[in-house]
Amino acid sequence: MTARKERILKSSLELFTENGFHGTSTYGISQHAEVSEGLIFRHFRNKEGLGKAMVEYANEQLSMLYEPILREVDAVIVVRKSLEFPFNLPQALLPYLKLRTKLEWELNLENTDHFAPLRNALINAFTTLGYYQPVQEARVVEMLIEGTLAEVLKDKLADADVLLAYFKTKYAL
Repeated sequence: MTARKERILKSSLELFTENGFHGTSTYGISQHAEVSEGLIFRHFRNKEGLGKAMVEYANEQLSMLYEPILREVDAVIVVRKSLEFPFNLPQALLPYLKLRTKLEWELNLENTDHFAPLRNALINAFTTLGYYQPVQEARVVEMLIEGTLAEVLKDKLADADVLLAYFKTKYAL
């Protein structure tokens, strides 16, 4: 990614967060990023394209963070690390994830199913561990991850240690 494109994305994050997607102009972003407005259009075609790029960037960052879980061969560790995942996100990524969630709603974007690879790893893990319904069990863990992530993003997860300990106890980890 070029330095100017990165400045556009960072400025967009700041301004979309501050003013909302619809309250932010591409001109304002260009001024904040110190680039021409035409460069925004060249990279992203329009403001909606820029919003979609923000969502894609956040999803790529999430994918990179859970990639080590996908490479894990021990089924117990796959489940444990998956449950720990939303508790261990880097603070610097949280604004992008908050904006991603907001933009998915505002732009009426199709659900990108960004957790599909992780879900598949969980299905394999629960199958290996002999769970009766591994697909449903993987979906339950995925919902735990998404629900916990939502609480983290709203900054309402006061009992993170207790909740994680409960998850680990539930799955005998």
